[in-house]
Amino acid sequence: MAENNYKELVDFFGKQLERIHSEIAQVNTNLESKIISAKEEAIHHTDILIEETKQYTTDLIEETKRHTGILIEEVHHKLDLIIEGFQGIQEGRKRDNMNNEQEHERLDKRIIINTSDISSLGQRLKKLEVKA
Repeated sequence: MAENNYKELVDFFGKQLERIHSEIAQVNTNLESKIISAKEEAIHHTDILIEETKQYTTDLIEETKRHTGILIEEVHHKLDLIIEGFQGIQEGRKRDNMNNEQEHERLDKRIIINTSDISSLGQRLKKLEVKA
């Protein structure tokens, strides 16, 4: 009878161990399934983040290009204004130089005329002195 009880106990514990092994295997399977699912979800979210980052970077680059283009246009406009101003200054200087040259020519003619008049007056004075 003791041997029978012993055998029953061994069978009972054997069945219990099998049931525990089965439950552990099922928990293992469930856990592996959840781990795989979590990995797949993490990969999916990572892919989404990568795509969003790419789009954000592309948008940022395009906005930077647009803003840089606007700044370049402003610089070109300001350079055009500077060039126009410089050309105006050059034209003014040319006009001033031409006016100065014309004034010099006019003064040179007046000097020649005055010199001639002085010479003529000098000759007349000499003639008057000779007569007197």
